[in-house]
Amino acid sequence: MATILGDLLGLAVVFSAVSIPILAMGPSDTSPILLMLAYVVVAVISIGAWHTDKWPRRSRECVQLAGGSVILGALFLAVDMLLGHLHHPELSVLRAATKSGGAFGFFLTLMVCPGLTVVALGGFLRSLLLSRGDPEA
Repeated sequence: MATILGDLLGLAVVFSAVSIPILAMGPSDTSPILLMLAYVVVAVISIGAWHTDKWPRRSRECVQLAGGSVILGALFLAVDMLLGHLHHPELSVLRAATKSGGAFGFFLTLMVCPGLTVVALGGFLRSLLLSRGDPEA
């Protein structure tokens, strides 16, 4: 039962973060089916990650993962900005970053940060709930 509650708590964090850009776009801009599909995909990815053997079990490790994903995301963004500006000097640096191309390009940057960051923060709250009473968590 604790695992289910932990998953629900973690998903609440992840869904909250996913909802922010959706609310900013406005409800009339996106179909409800597409929104539900986005939530299902994010839920499957999050729960799948949390239940793997490689996912950090301690809350401190989840926070470190979130911090590391922010640092790595910043490095990826810097590379995207540099490459994008080299290929598209007529665009602003930030706009050029989205056009950087490569194997994954800007999409990989978004997967690392904020994607992994949000999943790690949801995993942090999940691990707090699961480790109540464990002094090493």
